[in-house]
Amino acid sequence: MTDLAPLSWVRTPSLVFWQTCDGPVSSLEATALRHGQHSHRKLLLRTFAEAVGAVGDELGPFRTDRAWELLDAAEQESPEAVAEVVMYPSVGIWLSRVLRQVLGRRLDDTPLWSEVGGFHALAAAVAVRSGLEFEIDVPVVHGVVWLPSVGVLRTDRPTGHAVLRGGSGGFELTIDGEVQRPRLEAVRHHVAKAGGRALRIVLDDVDPYREFSAPLPPRPLAEQERAEWFRQMDGAWELLMARHPGFADELSACLASIVPLAGRDMFAVSSSAAFGSVAMSPKASAVEFAEALTHEIQHSKVNALLDLAVLCRDGDDCRFHVPWLDHPRGVTGLLHGVYAFCSVVEYWFVERNFVAPELARRARFNFSYRRHQVAEVLSYLGDLPELTDLGREFVMGVSARLDACPATDLPGDLAQDVEWVNTDHHVLWRLRHVQPDKQVAEALAEAWLAGEACDQDFGPDVVAVSPESGRSPLGTLLKARALEGRASAGTDAEGAFLHGDLDHAAKLFAARLEASPKDLTAWSGLALASGSATLLRRPEVVHAVYHALALRGGTKPDPFALTAWFDQTAS
Repeated sequence: MTDLAPLSWVRTPSLVFWQTCDGPVSSLEATALRHGQHSHRKLLLRTFAEAVGAVGDELGPFRTDRAWELLDAAEQESPEAVAEVVMYPSVGIWLSRVLRQVLGRRLDDTPLWSEVGGFHALAAAVAVRSGLEFEIDVPVVHGVVWLPSVGVLRTDRPTGHAVLRGGSGGFELTIDGEVQRPRLEAVRHHVAKAGGRALRIVLDDVDPYREFSAPLPPRPLAEQERAEWFRQMDGAWELLMARHPGFADELSACLASIVPLAGRDMFAVSSSAAFGSVAMSPKASAVEFAEALTHEIQHSKVNALLDLAVLCRDGDDCRFHVPWLDHPRGVTGLLHGVYAFCSVVEYWFVERNFVAPELARRARFNFSYRRHQVAEVLSYLGDLPELTDLGREFVMGVSARLDACPATDLPGDLAQDVEWVNTDHHVLWRLRHVQPDKQVAEALAEAWLAGEACDQDFGPDVVAVSPESGRSPLGTLLKARALEGRASAGTDAEGAFLHGDLDHAAKLFAARLEASPKDLTAWSGLALASGSATLLRRPEVVHAVYHALALRGGTKPDPFALTAWFDQTAS
Protein backbone atom coordinates (compact mmCIF):
# COMPACT_ATOMS: atom_id res chain seq x y z
CA MET A 1 0.00 0.00 0.00
CA THR A 2 2.60 2.48 -1.16
CA ASP A 3 0.08 5.28 -1.63
CA LEU A 4 -0.46 5.52 2.12
CA ALA A 5 2.81 7.46 2.46
CA PRO A 6 1.22 10.92 2.06
CA LEU A 7 -0.78 10.20 5.21
CA SER A 8 2.28 9.61 7.36
CA TRP A 9 2.29 13.06 8.97
CA VAL A 10 -1.24 12.65 10.36
CA ARG A 11 -1.71 10.69 13.56
CA THR A 12 -3.22 7.18 13.16
CA PRO A 13 -3.33 7.52 9.33
CA SER A 14 -4.47 3.94 8.65
CA LEU A 15 -7.40 4.28 11.02
CA VAL A 16 -8.44 7.56 9.41
CA PHE A 17 -8.34 6.02 5.94
CA TRP A 18 -10.20 2.80 6.76
CA GLN A 19 -12.84 4.52 8.86
CA THR A 20 -13.46 7.02 6.07
CA CYS A 21 -13.87 4.19 3.57
CA ASP A 22 -16.34 2.47 5.86
CA GLY A 23 -18.71 5.45 5.99
CA PRO A 24 -19.48 7.85 8.84
CA VAL A 25 -16.38 8.60 10.88
CA SER A 26 -16.20 9.12 14.60
CA SER A 27 -15.36 12.52 16.02
CA LEU A 28 -11.79 11.24 16.50
CA GLU A 29 -11.24 10.50 12.80
CA ALA A 30 -13.15 13.63 11.77
CA THR A 31 -10.85 15.69 13.97
CA ALA A 32 -7.84 14.06 12.30
CA LEU A 33 -9.21 15.03 8.87
CA ARG A 34 -9.77 18.56 10.15
CA HIS A 35 -6.21 18.71 11.49
CA GLY A 36 -4.96 17.63 8.08
CA GLN A 37 -6.90 20.48 6.51
CA HIS A 38 -5.43 22.89 9.06
CA SER A 39 -1.91 21.82 8.12
CA HIS A 40 -2.82 22.19 4.45
CA ARG A 41 -4.11 25.72 5.04
CA LYS A 42 -0.91 26.70 6.81
CA LEU A 43 1.14 25.37 3.89
CA LEU A 44 -0.97 27.44 1.50
CA LEU A 45 -0.44 30.52 3.66
CA ARG A 46 3.30 29.90 3.51
CA THR A 47 3.07 29.61 -0.28
CA PHE A 48 1.12 32.87 -0.36
CA ALA A 49 3.74 34.60 1.76
CA GLU A 50 6.51 33.51 -0.60
CA ALA A 51 4.59 34.39 -3.76
CA VAL A 52 3.22 37.78 -2.72
CA GLY A 53 6.72 39.24 -2.34
CA ALA A 54 7.21 39.07 -6.09
CA VAL A 55 4.00 40.92 -6.97
CA GLY A 56 5.52 44.40 -7.06
CA ASP A 57 3.76 47.73 -6.65
CA GLU A 58 0.16 46.60 -7.16
CA LEU A 59 -0.74 46.17 -3.51
CA GLY A 60 -1.24 49.74 -2.32
CA PRO A 61 -1.01 49.79 1.49
CA PHE A 62 -1.29 46.02 1.82
CA ARG A 63 2.25 44.96 2.51
CA THR A 64 2.07 41.75 4.49
CA ASP A 65 4.73 42.44 7.16
CA ARG A 66 2.29 44.08 9.57
CA ALA A 67 -0.24 41.28 9.13
CA TRP A 68 2.37 38.64 9.89
CA GLU A 69 3.42 40.53 13.02
CA LEU A 70 -0.17 40.64 14.21
CA LEU A 71 -0.66 36.95 13.49
CA ASP A 72 2.51 36.12 15.42
CA ALA A 73 1.36 38.16 18.43
CA ALA A 74 -2.02 36.44 18.37
CA GLU A 75 -0.37 33.02 18.10
CA GLN A 76 1.54 33.76 21.31
CA GLU A 77 -1.63 34.90 23.03
CA SER A 78 -4.20 32.36 21.77
CA PRO A 79 -3.10 29.67 19.28
CA GLU A 80 -6.60 28.17 19.45
CA ALA A 81 -8.14 31.39 18.16
CA VAL A 82 -5.63 31.54 15.32
CA ALA A 83 -6.44 27.95 14.33
CA GLU A 84 -10.19 28.63 14.40
CA VAL A 85 -9.89 31.67 12.15
CA VAL A 86 -7.51 29.94 9.73
CA MET A 87 -9.96 27.03 9.48
CA TYR A 88 -13.02 29.21 8.97
CA PRO A 89 -14.55 28.06 5.65
CA SER A 90 -14.48 31.41 3.86
CA VAL A 91 -10.76 31.77 4.64
CA GLY A 92 -10.18 28.70 2.48
CA ILE A 93 -12.09 30.31 -0.40
CA TRP A 94 -10.15 33.57 -0.03
CA LEU A 95 -6.86 31.69 0.18
CA SER A 96 -7.48 29.65 -2.97
CA ARG A 97 -8.43 32.84 -4.84
CA VAL A 98 -5.56 35.02 -3.63
CA LEU A 99 -3.03 32.31 -4.47
CA ARG A 100 -4.28 32.22 -8.03
CA GLN A 101 -4.15 36.01 -8.17
CA VAL A 102 -0.56 36.35 -6.97
CA LEU A 103 0.51 33.52 -9.25
CA GLY A 104 -0.96 35.34 -12.25
CA ARG A 105 -4.10 33.23 -12.73
CA ARG A 106 -6.77 35.86 -12.39
CA LEU A 107 -10.30 34.53 -11.94
CA ASP A 108 -12.39 37.68 -12.37
CA ASP A 109 -12.29 41.47 -11.98
CA THR A 110 -11.65 41.50 -8.24
CA PRO A 111 -8.58 43.78 -7.75
CA LEU A 112 -5.36 42.14 -6.67
CA TRP A 113 -4.87 44.62 -3.84
CA SER A 114 -8.30 43.74 -2.48
CA GLU A 115 -7.62 39.99 -2.45
CA VAL A 116 -4.18 40.44 -0.88
CA GLY A 117 -5.75 42.82 1.62
CA GLY A 118 -7.85 39.89 2.75
CA PHE A 119 -4.73 38.67 4.58
CA HIS A 120 -4.85 41.85 6.67
CA ALA A 121 -8.52 41.19 7.34
CA LEU A 122 -7.62 37.68 8.50
CA ALA A 123 -4.95 39.09 10.85
CA ALA A 124 -7.46 41.61 12.24
CA ALA A 125 -9.99 38.82 12.88
CA VAL A 126 -7.34 36.79 14.70
CA ALA A 127 -6.50 39.83 16.83
CA VAL A 128 -10.17 40.31 17.70
CA ARG A 129 -10.55 36.65 18.64
CA SER A 130 -7.35 36.81 20.74
CA GLY A 131 -8.38 39.98 22.62
CA LEU A 132 -5.51 42.12 21.29
CA GLU A 133 -5.43 45.87 20.78
CA PHE A 134 -4.42 46.47 17.16
CA GLU A 135 -4.21 48.84 14.20
CA ILE A 136 -3.93 47.64 10.61
CA ASP A 137 -4.88 48.60 7.04
CA VAL A 138 -7.85 46.60 5.71
CA PRO A 139 -9.73 46.54 2.38
CA VAL A 140 -13.31 47.79 1.95
CA VAL A 141 -15.32 45.65 -0.46
CA HIS A 142 -19.04 46.06 -1.19
CA GLY A 143 -19.24 48.60 1.60
CA VAL A 144 -17.92 46.33 4.34
CA VAL A 145 -14.71 45.35 6.08
CA TRP A 146 -14.44 41.56 6.32
CA LEU A 147 -13.40 39.94 9.60
CA PRO A 148 -13.59 36.18 8.96
CA SER A 149 -15.38 34.21 11.72
CA VAL A 150 -16.20 37.52 13.46
CA GLY A 151 -18.50 39.38 11.04
CA VAL A 152 -18.42 42.50 8.88
CA LEU A 153 -18.14 46.21 9.62
CA ARG A 154 -20.35 48.39 7.43
CA THR A 155 -19.02 51.66 6.05
CA ASP A 156 -20.38 54.42 3.82
CA ARG A 157 -17.74 53.70 1.17
CA PRO A 158 -18.36 51.00 -1.46
CA THR A 159 -14.68 50.14 -1.99
CA GLY A 160 -11.17 51.20 -1.04
CA HIS A 161 -9.06 50.79 2.05
CA ALA A 162 -9.27 51.85 5.66
CA VAL A 163 -7.23 51.86 8.84
CA LEU A 164 -8.93 49.62 11.39
CA ARG A 165 -8.32 50.02 15.12
CA GLY A 166 -9.77 47.46 17.46
CA GLY A 167 -9.72 46.44 21.08
CA SER A 168 -11.77 46.60 24.24
CA GLY A 169 -13.29 49.90 23.14
CA GLY A 170 -14.79 48.49 19.96
CA PHE A 171 -13.88 49.31 16.36
CA GLU A 172 -12.78 52.49 14.64
CA LEU A 173 -12.23 53.00 10.93
CA THR A 174 -10.34 55.83 9.31
CA ILE A 175 -11.11 56.33 5.61
CA ASP A 176 -9.56 59.27 3.76
CA GLY A 177 -8.98 61.03 7.06
CA GLU A 178 -12.57 60.54 8.26
CA VAL A 179 -13.08 58.54 11.44
CA GLN A 180 -16.08 56.21 11.65
CA ARG A 181 -17.34 53.92 14.40
CA PRO A 182 -19.04 51.17 12.39
CA ARG A 183 -21.55 48.67 13.67
CA LEU A 184 -20.39 45.07 13.69
CA GLU A 185 -22.74 42.62 11.99
CA ALA A 186 -21.58 39.52 13.77
CA VAL A 187 -21.81 36.05 12.31
CA ARG A 188 -24.86 34.23 13.60
CA HIS A 189 -24.15 31.22 15.76
CA HIS A 190 -26.74 28.59 16.54
CA VAL A 191 -26.65 25.60 18.85
CA ALA A 192 -28.96 22.69 18.03
CA LYS A 193 -29.47 20.25 20.90
CA ALA A 194 -30.83 16.72 20.94
CA GLY A 195 -30.06 13.46 22.69
CA GLY A 196 -27.68 15.11 25.10
CA ARG A 197 -25.43 16.45 22.32
CA ALA A 198 -25.08 19.84 20.70
CA LEU A 199 -24.31 20.92 17.13
CA ARG A 200 -22.66 24.34 17.08
CA ILE A 201 -22.89 26.04 13.73
CA VAL A 202 -22.75 29.41 11.97
CA LEU A 203 -25.59 30.56 9.72
CA ASP A 204 -23.50 32.71 7.39
CA ASP A 205 -25.40 35.41 5.52
CA VAL A 206 -22.81 38.23 5.66
CA ASP A 207 -19.36 36.87 4.78
CA PRO A 208 -18.21 38.13 1.33
CA TYR A 209 -16.77 34.70 0.39
CA ARG A 210 -19.63 32.64 1.82
CA GLU A 211 -20.93 31.37 -1.55
CA PHE A 212 -17.52 30.04 -2.65
CA SER A 213 -17.12 32.80 -5.25
CA ALA A 214 -15.82 36.32 -5.76
CA PRO A 215 -16.75 38.64 -2.86
CA LEU A 216 -20.49 39.33 -2.54
CA PRO A 217 -22.39 41.94 -0.55
CA PRO A 218 -23.91 40.80 2.74
CA ARG A 219 -27.52 39.63 2.46
CA PRO A 220 -28.73 39.41 6.05
CA LEU A 221 -31.83 37.31 6.54
CA ALA A 222 -34.93 38.79 8.08
CA GLU A 223 -35.54 37.65 11.65
CA GLN A 224 -38.44 35.42 10.56
CA GLU A 225 -36.29 33.78 7.85
CA ARG A 226 -33.45 33.24 10.30
CA ALA A 227 -35.80 31.69 12.83
CA GLU A 228 -37.06 29.26 10.18
CA TRP A 229 -33.50 28.21 9.33
CA PHE A 230 -32.77 27.62 13.01
CA ARG A 231 -35.99 25.61 13.35
CA GLN A 232 -34.99 23.38 10.45
CA MET A 233 -31.48 22.94 11.87
CA ASP A 234 -32.99 21.84 15.17
CA GLY A 235 -35.32 19.39 13.43
CA ALA A 236 -32.56 17.94 11.28
CA TRP A 237 -30.23 17.52 14.27
CA GLU A 238 -32.94 15.80 16.30
CA LEU A 239 -33.65 13.43 13.40
CA LEU A 240 -29.97 12.62 12.86
CA MET A 241 -29.34 12.00 16.53
CA ALA A 242 -32.37 9.70 16.76
CA ARG A 243 -31.85 7.60 13.62
CA HIS A 244 -28.41 8.36 12.13
CA PRO A 245 -25.99 8.72 15.04
CA GLY A 246 -22.96 8.03 12.84
CA PHE A 247 -23.75 10.90 10.52
CA ALA A 248 -24.54 13.11 13.53
CA ASP A 249 -21.16 12.30 15.06
CA GLU A 250 -19.18 13.35 12.01
CA LEU A 251 -21.29 16.45 11.45
CA SER A 252 -20.61 17.60 15.00
CA ALA A 253 -16.86 17.47 14.26
CA CYS A 254 -16.82 18.65 10.62
CA LEU A 255 -19.73 21.00 9.98
CA ALA A 256 -18.80 24.65 10.58
CA SER A 257 -21.28 26.79 8.66
CA ILE A 258 -24.46 26.74 6.61
CA VAL A 259 -24.87 29.40 3.93
CA PRO A 260 -28.51 30.20 3.08
CA LEU A 261 -29.15 30.49 -0.65
CA ALA A 262 -32.26 32.13 -2.04
CA GLY A 263 -34.28 31.19 -5.11
CA ARG A 264 -32.72 27.81 -5.81
CA ASP A 265 -35.08 24.88 -5.55
CA MET A 266 -33.66 21.91 -3.62
CA PHE A 267 -30.09 23.03 -4.07
CA ALA A 268 -27.01 22.30 -1.95
CA VAL A 269 -23.32 22.64 -2.69
CA SER A 270 -19.92 22.50 -1.01
CA SER A 271 -16.39 23.48 -2.01
CA SER A 272 -13.04 21.74 -1.79
CA ALA A 273 -11.58 24.99 -0.43
CA ALA A 274 -14.20 25.47 2.31
CA PHE A 275 -13.95 22.47 4.61
CA GLY A 276 -17.08 22.10 6.72
CA SER A 277 -19.33 24.56 4.89
CA VAL A 278 -22.60 23.77 3.12
CA ALA A 279 -24.41 26.33 0.97
CA MET A 280 -28.03 25.36 0.46
CA SER A 281 -31.51 26.54 -0.44
CA PRO A 282 -34.35 26.30 2.07
CA LYS A 283 -35.75 22.77 2.39
CA ALA A 284 -39.31 21.60 2.62
CA SER A 285 -38.72 19.52 5.74
CA ALA A 286 -36.19 18.52 8.36
CA VAL A 287 -35.88 15.18 6.53
CA GLU A 288 -34.58 16.90 3.39
CA PHE A 289 -32.46 19.33 5.42
CA ALA A 290 -30.74 16.43 7.17
CA GLU A 291 -30.18 14.66 3.85
CA ALA A 292 -28.49 17.74 2.37
CA LEU A 293 -26.14 18.09 5.36
CA THR A 294 -25.35 14.37 5.32
CA HIS A 295 -24.59 14.45 1.59
CA GLU A 296 -22.50 17.61 1.40
CA ILE A 297 -20.30 16.90 4.42
CA GLN A 298 -19.11 13.76 2.62
CA HIS A 299 -17.46 15.99 0.00
CA SER A 300 -15.54 17.78 2.76
CA LYS A 301 -14.35 14.40 4.04
CA VAL A 302 -13.24 13.21 0.60
CA ASN A 303 -11.48 16.51 -0.13
CA ALA A 304 -9.64 16.22 3.19
CA LEU A 305 -8.69 12.63 2.42
CA LEU A 306 -7.44 13.54 -1.06
CA ASP A 307 -5.03 16.00 0.54
CA LEU A 308 -3.62 13.12 2.59
CA ALA A 309 -3.65 10.13 0.25
CA VAL A 310 -3.34 9.45 -3.47
CA LEU A 311 -6.51 7.68 -4.61
CA CYS A 312 -6.09 8.24 -8.33
CA ARG A 313 -3.67 9.64 -10.89
CA ASP A 314 -4.65 11.77 -13.88
CA GLY A 315 -8.10 11.92 -12.33
CA ASP A 316 -9.31 15.17 -13.91
CA ASP A 317 -9.81 13.99 -17.51
CA CYS A 318 -13.56 14.56 -17.85
CA ARG A 319 -14.76 11.68 -19.99
CA PHE A 320 -17.11 9.65 -17.77
CA HIS A 321 -20.89 9.65 -17.44
CA VAL A 322 -22.25 10.18 -13.95
CA PRO A 323 -26.04 9.87 -13.54
CA TRP A 324 -26.32 12.79 -11.11
CA LEU A 325 -24.74 15.43 -13.38
CA ASP A 326 -25.34 16.56 -16.94
CA HIS A 327 -21.67 16.93 -17.89
CA PRO A 328 -18.77 14.45 -17.98
CA ARG A 329 -16.53 14.03 -14.94
CA GLY A 330 -13.07 12.69 -14.24
CA VAL A 331 -12.07 9.91 -11.87
CA THR A 332 -11.77 12.27 -8.91
CA GLY A 333 -15.35 13.38 -9.53
CA LEU A 334 -16.47 9.75 -9.70
CA LEU A 335 -14.89 9.03 -6.32
CA HIS A 336 -16.59 12.05 -4.81
CA GLY A 337 -19.95 11.12 -6.29
CA VAL A 338 -20.14 7.46 -5.32
CA TYR A 339 -18.97 8.23 -1.79
CA ALA A 340 -21.37 11.12 -1.19
CA PHE A 341 -24.37 9.45 -2.81
CA CYS A 342 -23.71 6.16 -1.04
CA SER A 343 -24.27 8.08 2.18
CA VAL A 344 -27.55 9.35 0.71
CA VAL A 345 -28.51 5.74 -0.06
CA GLU A 346 -27.73 4.75 3.52
CA TYR A 347 -29.71 7.72 4.81
CA TRP A 348 -32.86 6.84 2.84
CA PHE A 349 -32.45 3.10 3.51
CA VAL A 350 -33.15 3.92 7.15
CA GLU A 351 -35.37 6.96 6.70
CA ARG A 352 -37.89 5.31 4.34
CA ASN A 353 -39.13 3.26 7.30
CA PHE A 354 -39.83 6.33 9.45
CA VAL A 355 -41.13 9.11 7.22
CA ALA A 356 -44.74 10.27 7.32
CA PRO A 357 -47.08 8.38 4.95
CA GLU A 358 -47.28 11.31 2.54
CA LEU A 359 -43.48 11.16 2.12
CA ALA A 360 -43.20 7.37 1.86
CA ARG A 361 -43.16 7.19 -1.94
CA ARG A 362 -40.64 10.03 -2.19
CA ALA A 363 -38.38 8.29 0.33
CA ARG A 364 -38.54 4.96 -1.53
CA PHE A 365 -37.84 6.72 -4.82
CA ASN A 366 -34.85 8.64 -3.42
CA PHE A 367 -33.39 5.42 -2.01
CA SER A 368 -33.82 3.42 -5.23
CA TYR A 369 -32.87 6.29 -7.55
CA ARG A 370 -29.58 7.02 -5.82
CA ARG A 371 -28.81 3.34 -5.29
CA HIS A 372 -29.26 2.67 -9.00
CA GLN A 373 -26.94 5.58 -9.84
CA VAL A 374 -24.17 4.60 -7.44
CA ALA A 375 -24.33 0.98 -8.62
CA GLU A 376 -23.97 2.10 -12.24
CA VAL A 377 -20.76 4.02 -11.57
CA LEU A 378 -19.34 1.33 -9.29
CA SER A 379 -19.84 -1.21 -12.10
CA TYR A 380 -16.83 0.26 -13.93
CA LEU A 381 -15.06 2.55 -11.46
CA GLY A 382 -13.04 -0.13 -9.66
CA ASP A 383 -11.43 -1.31 -12.90
CA LEU A 384 -10.14 2.06 -14.08
CA PRO A 385 -6.35 2.14 -14.46
CA GLU A 386 -6.16 5.64 -12.96
CA LEU A 387 -6.97 4.25 -9.50
CA THR A 388 -4.15 3.54 -7.08
CA ASP A 389 -4.26 0.60 -4.68
CA LEU A 390 -5.75 2.91 -2.07
CA GLY A 391 -8.27 4.12 -4.61
CA ARG A 392 -9.42 0.57 -5.29
CA GLU A 393 -9.70 -0.07 -1.54
CA PHE A 394 -11.79 3.09 -1.29
CA VAL A 395 -14.12 1.87 -4.04
CA MET A 396 -14.38 -1.57 -2.42
CA GLY A 397 -15.44 0.12 0.82
CA VAL A 398 -18.21 2.03 -0.96
CA SER A 399 -19.32 -1.16 -2.73
CA ALA A 400 -19.59 -3.03 0.56
CA ARG A 401 -21.69 -0.23 2.02
CA LEU A 402 -24.01 -0.26 -0.98
CA ASP A 403 -24.42 -4.05 -0.71
CA ALA A 404 -25.54 -3.55 2.88
CA CYS A 405 -28.53 -1.56 1.55
CA PRO A 406 -30.34 -4.09 -0.67
CA ALA A 407 -32.99 -2.85 -3.10
CA THR A 408 -36.08 -4.36 -1.50
CA ASP A 409 -39.74 -3.44 -0.98
CA LEU A 410 -39.97 -1.32 -4.13
CA PRO A 411 -43.28 -1.34 -6.05
CA GLY A 412 -42.92 -2.48 -9.66
CA ASP A 413 -44.11 0.80 -11.18
CA LEU A 414 -41.64 2.78 -9.09
CA ALA A 415 -38.76 0.44 -10.00
CA GLN A 416 -39.60 0.86 -13.69
CA ASP A 417 -39.71 4.67 -13.42
CA VAL A 418 -36.33 4.71 -11.66
CA GLU A 419 -34.88 2.60 -14.47
CA TRP A 420 -36.39 4.84 -17.15
CA VAL A 421 -35.30 8.12 -15.53
CA ASN A 422 -31.70 6.97 -15.29
CA THR A 423 -31.72 5.43 -18.77
CA ASP A 424 -33.13 8.63 -20.26
CA HIS A 425 -30.32 10.61 -18.63
CA HIS A 426 -27.66 8.21 -19.93
CA VAL A 427 -28.97 8.23 -23.51
CA LEU A 428 -29.28 12.01 -23.59
CA TRP A 429 -25.79 12.38 -22.08
CA ARG A 430 -24.29 10.25 -24.85
CA LEU A 431 -26.13 12.19 -27.55
CA ARG A 432 -24.74 15.44 -26.15
CA HIS A 433 -21.20 14.50 -25.21
CA VAL A 434 -19.99 11.41 -27.12
CA GLN A 435 -18.55 12.24 -30.52
CA PRO A 436 -19.00 9.41 -33.07
CA ASP A 437 -16.17 8.73 -35.50
CA LYS A 438 -17.04 10.49 -38.78
CA GLN A 439 -15.43 7.77 -40.91
CA VAL A 440 -17.38 5.10 -39.06
CA ALA A 441 -20.62 7.03 -39.57
CA GLU A 442 -19.89 7.44 -43.30
CA ALA A 443 -19.05 3.74 -43.67
CA LEU A 444 -22.29 2.78 -41.93
CA ALA A 445 -24.26 5.13 -44.17
CA GLU A 446 -22.65 3.48 -47.22
CA ALA A 447 -23.56 0.05 -45.89
CA TRP A 448 -27.18 1.10 -45.33
CA LEU A 449 -27.50 2.50 -48.85
CA ALA A 450 -25.90 -0.62 -50.32
CA GLY A 451 -28.30 -2.91 -48.47
CA GLU A 452 -25.44 -4.49 -46.53
CA ALA A 453 -25.47 -5.69 -42.93
CA CYS A 454 -24.42 -3.39 -40.10
CA ASP A 455 -21.13 -5.05 -39.21
CA GLN A 456 -18.97 -1.97 -38.64
CA ASP A 457 -17.13 -1.60 -35.33
CA PHE A 458 -18.42 1.62 -33.75
CA GLY A 459 -15.07 2.32 -32.11
CA PRO A 460 -14.32 3.59 -28.60
CA ASP A 461 -16.11 6.47 -26.93
CA VAL A 462 -14.64 9.89 -27.67
CA VAL A 463 -16.05 12.44 -25.23
CA ALA A 464 -16.30 15.99 -26.53
CA VAL A 465 -17.95 18.08 -23.82
CA SER A 466 -20.99 20.03 -24.98
CA PRO A 467 -22.42 23.02 -23.09
CA GLU A 468 -25.92 21.55 -23.36
CA SER A 469 -27.53 20.41 -20.13
CA GLY A 470 -30.90 19.70 -18.58
CA ARG A 471 -33.20 16.74 -18.31
CA SER A 472 -35.52 15.83 -21.16
CA PRO A 473 -39.27 16.55 -20.85
CA LEU A 474 -39.89 12.81 -20.62
CA GLY A 475 -37.29 12.35 -17.88
CA THR A 476 -38.75 15.26 -15.92
CA LEU A 477 -42.27 13.85 -16.14
CA LEU A 478 -41.14 10.36 -15.21
CA LYS A 479 -39.32 11.66 -12.16
CA ALA A 480 -42.38 13.68 -11.13
CA ARG A 481 -44.56 10.58 -11.46
CA ALA A 482 -42.10 8.51 -9.46
CA LEU A 483 -42.03 11.10 -6.66
CA GLU A 484 -45.73 11.88 -6.52
CA GLY A 485 -47.32 8.70 -7.86
CA ARG A 486 -48.95 10.63 -10.67
CA ALA A 487 -48.03 13.11 -13.38
CA SER A 488 -50.00 15.30 -15.72
CA ALA A 489 -49.72 14.04 -19.28
CA GLY A 490 -50.97 15.49 -22.53
CA THR A 491 -51.55 13.92 -25.92
CA ASP A 492 -47.97 14.33 -27.15
CA ALA A 493 -45.26 11.66 -27.24
CA GLU A 494 -44.46 12.09 -23.56
CA GLY A 495 -48.13 11.78 -22.68
CA ALA A 496 -48.50 8.55 -24.65
CA PHE A 497 -45.42 7.16 -22.90
CA LEU A 498 -46.75 8.01 -19.44
CA HIS A 499 -50.08 6.37 -20.32
CA GLY A 500 -48.21 3.18 -21.18
CA ASP A 501 -48.77 3.28 -24.95
CA LEU A 502 -45.13 2.88 -25.91
CA ASP A 503 -45.79 2.01 -29.57
CA HIS A 504 -47.76 5.20 -30.10
CA ALA A 505 -45.17 7.20 -28.16
CA ALA A 506 -42.42 5.83 -30.40
CA LYS A 507 -44.35 6.88 -33.51
CA LEU A 508 -44.84 10.38 -32.13
CA PHE A 509 -41.15 10.71 -31.21
CA ALA A 510 -40.23 9.53 -34.74
CA ALA A 511 -42.60 12.13 -36.21
CA ARG A 512 -40.83 14.81 -34.16
CA LEU A 513 -37.53 13.69 -35.66
CA GLU A 514 -38.95 14.08 -39.15
CA ALA A 515 -39.62 17.74 -38.36
CA SER A 516 -36.47 18.33 -36.28
CA PRO A 517 -33.73 15.68 -36.67
CA LYS A 518 -31.50 17.44 -34.12
CA ASP A 519 -34.08 17.20 -31.35
CA LEU A 520 -31.97 15.09 -28.99
CA THR A 521 -34.81 14.68 -26.49
CA ALA A 522 -36.88 13.06 -29.26
CA TRP A 523 -34.02 10.63 -29.89
CA SER A 524 -33.80 9.74 -26.19
CA GLY A 525 -37.60 9.37 -26.04
CA LEU A 526 -37.53 7.08 -29.08
CA ALA A 527 -34.82 4.99 -27.44
CA LEU A 528 -36.95 4.40 -24.33
CA ALA A 529 -40.23 3.89 -26.19
CA SER A 530 -38.85 1.55 -28.86
CA GLY A 531 -36.42 -0.35 -26.65
CA SER A 532 -33.88 -0.40 -29.49
CA ALA A 533 -30.72 -2.01 -28.12
CA THR A 534 -28.40 0.11 -30.27
CA LEU A 535 -30.27 3.33 -29.64
CA LEU A 536 -30.07 2.71 -25.90
CA ARG A 537 -26.40 1.70 -26.00
CA ARG A 538 -24.86 3.90 -28.73
CA PRO A 539 -27.48 6.54 -29.61
CA GLU A 540 -24.86 8.99 -30.90
CA VAL A 541 -23.91 6.55 -33.69
CA VAL A 542 -27.52 6.09 -34.83
CA HIS A 543 -28.02 9.85 -34.77
CA ALA A 544 -24.81 10.48 -36.76
CA VAL A 545 -25.74 7.94 -39.45
CA TYR A 546 -29.28 9.32 -39.69
CA HIS A 547 -27.80 12.79 -40.22
CA ALA A 548 -25.27 11.53 -42.79
CA LEU A 549 -28.01 9.75 -44.79
CA ALA A 550 -30.23 12.84 -44.74
CA LEU A 551 -27.36 14.94 -46.12
CA ARG A 552 -26.58 12.44 -48.87
CA GLY A 553 -29.99 11.72 -50.23
CA GLY A 554 -32.01 14.69 -49.10
CA THR A 555 -34.60 12.26 -47.74
CA LYS A 556 -34.44 11.29 -44.10
CA PRO A 557 -34.48 7.54 -43.46
CA ASP A 558 -37.26 5.96 -41.43
CA PRO A 559 -35.98 5.92 -37.79
CA PHE A 560 -37.67 2.56 -37.14
CA ALA A 561 -36.07 0.93 -40.17
CA LEU A 562 -32.68 2.40 -39.30
CA THR A 563 -32.76 1.27 -35.67
CA ALA A 564 -33.96 -2.21 -36.74
CA TRP A 565 -31.02 -2.40 -39.14
CA PHE A 566 -28.61 -1.52 -36.33
CA ASP A 567 -30.29 -3.93 -33.92
CA GLN A 568 -29.92 -6.92 -36.24
CA THR A 569 -26.27 -7.21 -35.28
CA ALA A 570 -26.39 -5.56 -31.83
CA SER A 571 -24.60 -7.60 -29.24
